[in-house]
Amino acid sequence: MCLGRAGTWRKRSGSVERAAECRTHDREREKPPRKSETGIAHLGAGLHRRGAAPAQPIFIHTFWRGGGTYLWSKFRACPDTLTFYEPFNESLGTNSRARLLARTSRSWPSKHPLLDAPYMAEYAPLLTAHGLRLFRKEFTTAAYFLERGAALPEAQCRYISSLLDHARRSGRRPVIGFSRSLGRLAGLSRAFDAVHIVLLRNPAHQWMSCFAQCRDHGNDYFLIMHLMVVGQNRCHPILSAVAERYDIPRIERRSFEEEVEAYRSVFARVDLEASYRVFLALFVAAYLEALPHSDLVVDMDLLASAAYRRQIERRIRGLTGLSLDLGDAAMPAYALSAVGVDFARCHADVLDGVVRHCETLPLSRLEGARDAAELSLFVLRAKIEEASRGYLGELRAEKERNDAAGRQGGAGPIMANGEAMLLSARLSQTAIRLKAAEARLDALKQSTSWRAMAPLRALVDLFRRMGSRSRDAGSPAALKKAASPAAGD
Repeated sequence: MCLGRAGTWRKRSGSVERAAECRTHDREREKPPRKSETGIAHLGAGLHRRGAAPAQPIFIHTFWRGGGTYLWSKFRACPDTLTFYEPFNESLGTNSRARLLARTSRSWPSKHPLLDAPYMAEYAPLLTAHGLRLFRKEFTTAAYFLERGAALPEAQCRYISSLLDHARRSGRRPVIGFSRSLGRLAGLSRAFDAVHIVLLRNPAHQWMSCFAQCRDHGNDYFLIMHLMVVGQNRCHPILSAVAERYDIPRIERRSFEEEVEAYRSVFARVDLEASYRVFLALFVAAYLEALPHSDLVVDMDLLASAAYRRQIERRIRGLTGLSLDLGDAAMPAYALSAVGVDFARCHADVLDGVVRHCETLPLSRLEGARDAAELSLFVLRAKIEEASRGYLGELRAEKERNDAAGRQGGAGPIMANGEAMLLSARLSQTAIRLKAAEARLDALKQSTSWRAMAPLRALVDLFRRMGSRSRDAGSPAALKKAASPAAGD
C-alpha cells in the first residue's frame, strides 16, 4: 500500500516486491540546478524536486549525530502531525514497552533538545511485549544499503506502510525521522510518495560528536555502528576498500546485541584515525546514494545564519505547507586539532578514491541524470573541503599560539605538532576504552539480573574464602609453624 497525494491509501496490484511501482502518483524529477559560485548554501537548497502536496508524509534523513532529532522535534510540535522517531532503531524490535517509553532526551547525555515526551511515545499504541510486530533485526544495519536500482524490500515496505497507515487512522500527517536510511533513500523514494528532507553536517564535527560520547561518557555505540554498517555492507563498491584495509568482517549473530559485542572487539583494535576514515567512507557512500533523491538538502551548520535559515524555512513551508521556527538551531563545534587525527589527509584520500570510483561508473549506475549525480558529488566535496579548511585553520592558530608562547620564553619546550598529536591519540584511545568498559560494568551492576544473583555471588565468595583458608592451612609455611615449639616452652 502507499499513501496518495490526497492522503488516502489503496492497495496496488501485483507483488509488493515491485516496490518501485508502489507510488500512487509517479513523479518526474526536475533537473537540479547547475553548479554555481554561490556556495553550498544555495546548492543544498536547490537540490530538490517539484513542490509537494500538503497531504504527503514527510521523511527526514540523516546520519547519527547529524541534527535529525532537532528538526524532527520541530515537526513534532506541529498540532496536526504524528512523528515517528528512528523506525529502524534496533530497540523497536526487542525492547519492552516500559523500556522504550523510559528513553528520553534527559535519560542520557544526548545533547538533544529537551523533549516533552519520550522519543518513542508515538509507537505506544503499536507496541507488543517485545517491540513492533513487523520490525526485523536486519532493518538496522545489515540492510542499510540497497543494490543499485533495487526496490525497497517487501518487509521494509510493509513495516513503513504500517506506520503511515496508523497516522492516517489517527487523522494526522505522518513525519518520520530516520537516522539509518541514507543508503536506501532511493528505494524509499520509489516506494512512498513523500517529501524527503536530507540533513548534512560537517563530517569532522559529526564524527567528533560520536567520539565525544565515547570519550566523555563511555558510550561507544556510535563508533561501533560505523564499523557495523561497513562490515555488514562490505560488498558496497565504496565501502569494500576501507573494510579490506582495516579488516572489518561481515558478522551476523542471532541477536543484534551479540553483533554489537562482536564489532566491539573490532573497535578495540582500530585507532582513532582509522575510525574516522571508516566513518568518512560510510558518510560519502551514504550521501552519494541519498542526495539525488532528496526534495531538500539542509546544511545544519549554516542554520545559525539568519539569511540561510529563513531560506530553509521558506523551502520547508513550500514543500510541506508547515511553518517551522528554526531560530534556535545551533550545531556544536569541536576542537579537531587535539585528538591526533589528520582530518585534512583523511579527506583528501577518501575523496580521491570516491572520485576515481565515480568516474568508472557508467551513466546507468548513477541513479538518474548525470547532472544530479555530479551535483551530489560537488556538494559533498564542498562540505568535506569546508571541514578540511576548518581543521587547518585550527592548526595554524595553534601554531601561532605556540610560537608566541615560545617567543615569550615562559612556556617551556614545545612538543613538535606531529609528536603531540600521536601522544594525544594514544592517550585518548586508552581513555575511551577504559571509560566504555566502566560504563558497561556500571550498566551491568544496575541490571535486574545482577541484583537477583546477589545471594548466589555472596555464597560463591564464602566458598572461595573457605577454600583459601584451607589452602593456607595446608601450605608448607603453615605446617612448619604448627610443628615448631610455641614461644616460651
